[in-house]
Amino acid sequence: MNVTTMIHLGIRVNRYSAAPFRERIGMEDRKVTPEMVPVIKLARQRNIPYSWISGYYPGLNFGRIADVMKGRKFPNIPPANELPPDFPSV
Repeated sequence: MNVTTMIHLGIRVNRYSAAPFRERIGMEDRKVTPEMVPVIKLARQRNIPYSWISGYYPGLNFGRIADVMKGRKFPNIPPANELPPDFPSV
Protein backbone atom coordinates (compact mmCIF):
# COMPACT_ATOMS: atom_id res chain seq x y z
CA MET A 1 0.00 0.00 0.00
CA ASN A 2 1.51 3.34 -1.01
CA VAL A 3 1.19 6.65 0.84
CA THR A 4 -1.41 8.05 -1.59
CA THR A 5 -3.65 5.02 -1.07
CA MET A 6 -3.23 5.24 2.70
CA ILE A 7 -4.19 8.94 2.73
CA HIS A 8 -7.23 8.22 0.53
CA LEU A 9 -8.35 5.52 2.98
CA GLY A 10 -8.07 7.93 5.93
CA ILE A 11 -4.97 6.36 7.43
CA ARG A 12 -2.61 8.75 9.17
CA VAL A 13 0.88 8.39 7.81
CA ASN A 14 4.00 9.68 9.48
CA ARG A 15 7.26 8.24 10.68
CA TYR A 16 5.77 7.25 14.05
CA SER A 17 2.45 5.61 13.25
CA ALA A 18 -0.05 4.59 10.64
CA ALA A 19 -3.51 4.40 12.22
CA PRO A 20 -6.96 5.39 11.02
CA PHE A 21 -7.76 8.96 12.16
CA ARG A 22 -10.81 8.11 14.27
CA GLU A 23 -9.05 5.25 16.07
CA ARG A 24 -6.63 7.64 17.69
CA ILE A 25 -7.48 8.63 21.25
CA GLY A 26 -9.20 11.99 21.63
CA MET A 27 -10.04 12.48 17.96
CA GLU A 28 -13.84 12.47 18.32
CA ASP A 29 -15.70 15.73 17.76
CA ARG A 30 -17.78 16.96 20.66
CA LYS A 31 -21.51 17.14 19.98
CA VAL A 32 -23.34 20.43 20.44
CA THR A 33 -25.94 20.25 23.19
CA PRO A 34 -28.89 22.61 23.74
CA GLU A 35 -27.16 23.88 26.90
CA MET A 36 -24.17 25.14 24.86
CA VAL A 37 -26.17 26.99 22.23
CA PRO A 38 -27.14 30.16 24.19
CA VAL A 39 -23.51 30.71 25.19
CA ILE A 40 -22.24 30.11 21.64
CA LYS A 41 -24.78 32.55 20.18
CA LEU A 42 -24.02 35.30 22.70
CA ALA A 43 -20.27 34.84 22.31
CA ARG A 44 -20.52 35.23 18.54
CA GLN A 45 -22.82 38.26 18.90
CA ARG A 46 -20.00 39.80 20.93
CA ASN A 47 -17.52 38.89 18.16
CA ILE A 48 -15.67 36.41 20.36
CA PRO A 49 -13.51 34.23 18.07
CA TYR A 50 -14.43 30.63 17.29
CA SER A 51 -11.11 29.57 18.83
CA TRP A 52 -12.12 30.94 22.25
CA ILE A 53 -15.47 29.18 22.08
CA SER A 54 -13.88 25.87 21.11
CA GLY A 55 -11.35 26.41 23.91
CA TYR A 56 -14.21 26.78 26.40
CA TYR A 57 -15.84 23.60 25.04
CA PRO A 58 -12.85 21.29 24.38
CA GLY A 59 -13.41 19.05 21.38
CA LEU A 60 -16.04 21.30 19.80
CA ASN A 61 -14.87 22.14 16.31
CA PHE A 62 -15.47 25.30 14.30
CA GLY A 63 -17.96 23.52 12.03
CA ARG A 64 -20.33 22.80 14.92
CA ILE A 65 -20.14 26.44 16.02
CA ALA A 66 -20.91 27.50 12.44
CA ASP A 67 -23.86 25.06 12.35
CA VAL A 68 -25.34 26.83 15.38
CA MET A 69 -24.72 30.29 13.94
CA LYS A 70 -26.18 29.43 10.52
CA GLY A 71 -29.31 27.98 12.14
CA ARG A 72 -28.63 24.40 11.05
CA LYS A 73 -28.63 23.27 14.68
CA PHE A 74 -31.00 24.48 17.39
CA PRO A 75 -32.33 27.53 15.48
CA ASN A 76 -35.08 28.26 18.02
CA ILE A 77 -32.83 28.61 21.08
CA PRO A 78 -32.10 32.29 21.88
CA PRO A 79 -28.73 33.67 23.01
CA ALA A 80 -27.90 33.81 26.71
CA ASN A 81 -28.29 37.06 28.64
CA GLU A 82 -24.70 36.85 29.86
CA LEU A 83 -21.66 34.66 29.44
CA PRO A 84 -20.65 32.23 32.19
CA PRO A 85 -18.23 33.77 34.72
CA ASP A 86 -15.47 31.34 33.70
CA PHE A 87 -15.76 32.11 29.97
CA PRO A 88 -12.49 33.48 28.50
CA SER A 89 -12.26 37.26 28.27
CA VAL A 90 -9.67 39.90 27.54
